[in-house]
Amino acid sequence: KKSSEVGSKDVGQHELKKKKHNHQKGKIHKGSTKPKTKQKTIKKSLDDDDDDDTDMSMLDIARLGYQELVNAIIRPPRTKYKMEELGPLTFVYGDKEYSRTDFELVNKRGHKLQCSKWYPSESASDLPLPAVIYLHGNSSGRTEVVPQCLPFLLSLGVWVVTFDFAGSGMSDGEYVSLGYYEQDDLSCVTEHLRSSGSVSKIVLWGRSMGAATALLYATSRDASISGMILDSPFSDLTQLFNEMVEKARDEGIAVPGLIASVALRMLRGSVKKQAGFNMKDVRPIANAENCWIPALFVAGEKDDFVRPHHSKDISEKYAGKNNLLIVPGTHSTARPTSVFDSAVHFLKQCLKLPSTSVDMWQYSVPANVSSVCPPWLSPKPQSRTPEKPQVNAVHETEQDIGMTNDRQRKIEASLFKMLGQSQQGMSCRNLGQDHES
Repeated sequence: KKSSEVGSKDVGQHELKKKKHNHQKGKIHKGSTKPKTKQKTIKKSLDDDDDDDTDMSMLDIARLGYQELVNAIIRPPRTKYKMEELGPLTFVYGDKEYSRTDFELVNKRGHKLQCSKWYPSESASDLPLPAVIYLHGNSSGRTEVVPQCLPFLLSLGVWVVTFDFAGSGMSDGEYVSLGYYEQDDLSCVTEHLRSSGSVSKIVLWGRSMGAATALLYATSRDASISGMILDSPFSDLTQLFNEMVEKARDEGIAVPGLIASVALRMLRGSVKKQAGFNMKDVRPIANAENCWIPALFVAGEKDDFVRPHHSKDISEKYAGKNNLLIVPGTHSTARPTSVFDSAVHFLKQCLKLPSTSVDMWQYSVPANVSSVCPPWLSPKPQSRTPEKPQVNAVHETEQDIGMTNDRQRKIEASLFKMLGQSQQGMSCRNLGQDHES
């Protein structure tokens, strides 16, 4: 009995000590103030599965805006057109007959490029003629040359060649690269023309993405180009993105610098993974100081997509002889007649055109004919010296191909949608599902 009482007492003391130990342990644990790193706190909030439905909805919206923005860069709406829009295979313009020939080339990535060329049906001699290669803009195709540039160029007696970049129009390819791979397409076309023996000097005429492509190509690959007409080129793709972010801030969206920086890194990663190029490598201004090819820069004074300072920056850095025209209009509006008057003098010098070709421009476009009329629909001039169109005539009509105002607004809306949701505490890291860090 005594032994039992002692054992019971020992057990009781043991339980008391255990409770006391647990109580002290709990106090230590409770009073612990070991700091958690900011990174872990953020990670917990990012990985928290208890987010409410509103946050998840916001995240979905931001993800949607992000993918729309990626698509706007590498997979914009592909322009659709019918071959009839390129006009008849033969037609009369002014007092001369012209022909169109369509042909197909294959670039070094194995993509088939759909091309067209217009030329005088009968040449005064068998000598090669100068050629102008027209390079279309983003979300556009070879029909872009038809309304304005084709009538003007044919009146000068030169070959006009254009094609759908890979990923555009009727050519093969899933993505565009805003000039990076388009250089290869242009190289394919110039090599074909030179090997044909039918053309002499070559001038490049590009608009927007096409202008950026011409700069990238001529400043790094082909110094034998005789001249370039560059309408609305961007100087740096990354800078263009940053300016869109600034526009979002102007619209009242508070975008912290960190959010914008992370979004740009994500965007570069997604573009590289899907389309195979680095946005940082698309910098038409990069080699401008080493390029001596004569150039004529054009920019719309109301262009709020590729702002006029891009052309101005490239022009100031450009090594070769160049002029800059700031004209009425936006990124996508038809250009005023003054642009083509300046182009006449520019091409006359670059291509050594005879005075008869230059004089033809003065009567080939009657004053009562719109400057956006295909040449096969233009009436024949009543005389060889009708009133010349006014030099400062302005045509604010928007062309319904390429980077129209509507497509521009959709791109901006995608960016605003993404940034507008990101500012409310969501992680940009989660927006790009396919981004590789």
